[in-house]
Amino acid sequence: MMQIVMIVAGIAIALLGRYVNKKQKVMEVSCTAQTAGKVVDIECRESVREEEDPVHPDDPMMRRKVTEIHYVPIYEFTINGTVKRKPSTVGSVHQTANIGQQVTVFYNPSDPEKYYVAEDKDGRNAGTVFVVVGAVIAAVGVILLFV
Repeated sequence: MMQIVMIVAGIAIALLGRYVNKKQKVMEVSCTAQTAGKVVDIECRESVREEEDPVHPDDPMMRRKVTEIHYVPIYEFTINGTVKRKPSTVGSVHQTANIGQQVTVFYNPSDPEKYYVAEDKDGRNAGTVFVVVGAVIAAVGVILLFV
């Protein structure tokens, strides 16, 4: 039974990665105009999640809260004479940008609210990571099914 769950979960994760890759590709195709921008601020976003205790995984009283900080660069750039101040579409647990850093912003000329920053490589690789991890999980599930 565990093998089937692994196979299904792996396929779902891989499909999610494929969706993310396709969405990124659409952005790259539609965002044909570019402008210079810079990092003007870095937002620290806090998220809290619960985690089970590895020693007592079945005891709900032993769950603990884990706080994570994500660093989200805030970009400023000009499109058609209008200055825009927008957050990155991705955050990172490590600060990957510095205030004052120059960036290249690609945007959709017919819908300037759609944009991406070339230097946001973490977000651009996320889909591929999901595809690979999902495929590995599904493959391990298939191997365990026949062992």
